[in-house]
Amino acid sequence: MIDLVPDFVTLRDDKTGEAQHIQVVQIWVDPKHPDAHRDPALRAYLERRAKENIIGLVRWSDTEAIALFPPELSANRQWNEKGSSMRTKGHTAEEKEAALGKMEIHFGP
Repeated sequence: MIDLVPDFVTLRDDKTGEAQHIQVVQIWVDPKHPDAHRDPALRAYLERRAKENIIGLVRWSDTEAIALFPPELSANRQWNEKGSSMRTKGHTAEEKEAALGKMEIHFGP
C-alpha cells in the first residue's frame, strides 16, 4: 500500500554530522510478502517519483524499513536498498512542515 501522506528521511554525514532531509513515499508491505516492493509496476512508479528527487521508504512495521533508491538517484545507476532494517521514528507535524516546507510536494503518478 502506498501512503499518500508526505514524509521524509534524514541522512546524516558520519564525518561532518551534516543532515539532509529527503522526501519519501512510504510503501507499506505485508511482512508475509517481504519482496512485494520489487513489483515492476511499483518500481516504475518510483522511477517516475525519482524525477522529483523522491525515494521509496519500504516499511514492514513501524520500526522496520529500508530506503529504496531508484537508479536515477543512485551513483551506480542501479536500484539500491539501504539497510536490511532501520530503526525509524515518526515525525511530528512541526518536523514535517519544517523539512517538507522547503520541498515541492506532488501528489499523483
